[in-house]
Amino acid sequence: PAGGGGPAAGVRQGRADGGGGADGGGAVGPKGTPGEGDGTEGAGDIDSAGDPSGRGGRPDPAGGGPAGEGFAGDAPTTALDADPVVALGGLAALRARAFTEADVDLLPAVDVGGSPAMAADLDAVGALAGSGRTLDDLSITVRDPMRLTVEEVTGLPLGALPAVATPPGGTEVALVRATAATSSYTEAAAVADDGAAVPLMAAGLQELVFVLWDSGSGWRIHTVVLPPS
Repeated sequence: PAGGGGPAAGVRQGRADGGGGADGGGAVGPKGTPGEGDGTEGAGDIDSAGDPSGRGGRPDPAGGGPAGEGFAGDAPTTALDADPVVALGGLAALRARAFTEADVDLLPAVDVGGSPAMAADLDAVGALAGSGRTLDDLSITVRDPMRLTVEEVTGLPLGALPAVATPPGGTEVALVRATAATSSYTEAAAVADDGAAVPLMAAGLQELVFVLWDSGSGWRIHTVVLPPS
C-alpha cells in the first residue's frame, strides 16, 4: 500500500529450521505492551503444550472457537486468557483494528515493547497514519492454531532464538503455529480523492510460528517466523 507497509509488512522471511534468518522477525498480516526488552537477558520458562483446542480458562470475547474455527472481532481482553492459543486470536483481531484505524496506540496491547514485532508494526501503522490512510474492511483471523511442545521447540533451531531461549526472568513463553488469514481490504485516504480508483487488496493465507510472551499482564507477540520446511 502506498501508505507504507500493509498488514503483512515486516514478516521475517526466514524459516524456523534455520533456512534464512529465524533469529528475528516482525509482526505479520495474519499478527499482534507492558513487556519490554529484546529477549536477550534473564531466564524464563518455555511452557509445555497446553490444550490445543483453543479453549482457555476465560470465555473468548473475540468470538473465537476451538482450533480450526478461526477468530475475529475486537477483543483486547482475549490477550489475558491463560491459553496462548486463544489469546493469539484476540491479538490478531486487535492488530487488524490498528491497521483499519491507523492507530499506533493500539499496538502496546498487541506486541511486546521493543520487540521485532512491535518495530515492524510501528513502522507500518505509523506510515499509514502519517499519510492519512487506513486499511478498510481488513480482518485477520488465526486458523488451526497449535501450541508447540517443549520437545518440538527443542528439536528446532527456533529453540535457540533469544526470544525463546533467554527471555527476561518471570516471562512465560509460548510458540504457536497457525495459518494467518488476511481478508481482502481497500486502502482508503481520510479525504477521498474524487474519481480516484480505490485498489482492492486480495485476501491471503500464510503459515507462521508466533513467539508469544506473557510477563504478567497477558500475552503479547514478540516474534513471528516462517515454520520449518
